[in-house]
Amino acid sequence: GAGDESDGLPAGLTAAMLREMPRVEVERRALAEKQKGNEQYKVGEYKKAIVNYTHSLRLDPGNAAVYANRALCNLKLRSNSLAVADADAALSLDDGFTKARLRRAIARRRLGQPAAAIKDLRRVLEVEPHNK
Repeated sequence: GAGDESDGLPAGLTAAMLREMPRVEVERRALAEKQKGNEQYKVGEYKKAIVNYTHSLRLDPGNAAVYANRALCNLKLRSNSLAVADADAALSLDDGFTKARLRRAIARRRLGQPAAAIKDLRRVLEVEPHNK
């Protein structure tokens, strides 16, 4: 669709440029995009936040927190299937990520998957019995 020309990268950055870039610079840019996403989230600009989080993940796909943040934005937009996918990605990177599991449970409940939602919630309670 529209906007695919950038391949998920921030404006002005090509895949070729990314390959030549020092790892520390890639990580710095990924963090900057994550922070932009967090700012957009705080003011309720969930779609804009998703764009920033997507840029961050394209630069550094190993950040579970960014997937969990994007999952939360997808929940806010009622994009429940996308929220599940992002929570799955976060959990594949960090199986003990409670926030990601809670977000997946909410999305699964909304998608009419109560058994799967309950399974996630039980797991959260096992890991963090004091998490209310």
